[in-house]
Amino acid sequence: MIFLSKISSKSAGPKASKKSKSVISIDKQLNLMPNGKESAIEFSNNKSPKNHLEKVLVAVYYISKILEIEAVNISQVYTFYKHLSWQVPANLANALSKAGVEGWLDTSDQSDLKVAVGGENYVEHKMGAGT
Repeated sequence: MIFLSKISSKSAGPKASKKSKSVISIDKQLNLMPNGKESAIEFSNNKSPKNHLEKVLVAVYYISKILEIEAVNISQVYTFYKHLSWQVPANLANALSKAGVEGWLDTSDQSDLKVAVGGENYVEHKMGAGT
């Protein structure tokens, strides 16, 4: 009698996780309480963002328009979230991309995020105490 053993093609090592874990650092150079300008806390309180799409829009708008930083990056948005004690989305890059799909942000270069005209209009005319 001949016995054939079944050979497994699966590796014996641990499985690799399909979820990638992104590590984003705080930008220690970003001043969110500048002298002579509205602070990030005041600005966000005035705009009252209700969800992550609105929050990433407010962050990029504030950093680019109020602080006048030309090339906004994901670390600066992360720093804005942490400064305001907002819960950071598990995938911040995805939240930024979704705001891009809304027509609010240009996210084609994650190291040079821009507010689109639709985003400017949304922040300036649809967000805030009067809405």
